[in-house]
Amino acid sequence: MKKFKEVNFIGTVQNNTILLFFLLITALVLFPDNAFASGGIDEFTRPLQKFVDLLSGAWAKAIATISFVIAGAALALFKKAIDEQMQTVLYIIMGLCVVLAGGPMVINFFGFSGALIA
Repeated sequence: MKKFKEVNFIGTVQNNTILLFFLLITALVLFPDNAFASGGIDEFTRPLQKFVDLLSGAWAKAIATISFVIAGAALALFKKAIDEQMQTVLYIIMGLCVVLAGGPMVINFFGFSGALIA
């Protein structure tokens, strides 16, 4: 049978590193002013907003509409000739096209975005 090593918090490098990590986390929780966190998350939201604008722009709607038509035509015309995996890929493409083009269309159609509480 194997004999297990004793766990010492003092003596091994790995255990000292773990102890130091927990002391650092405890210090940051007790003294949050010293965490050097400032500015919020604006530096992360700008690139994400650009990505959202890219996916909901005019070019995205045009590409999604054209892709939806091509995938639908391929499914309608060549359903017997296309194998099952390719049909699944075409269905996924059509679903993504609906998601990409549907959001801006719904906003334009109903004239609001987000939740509406009556």
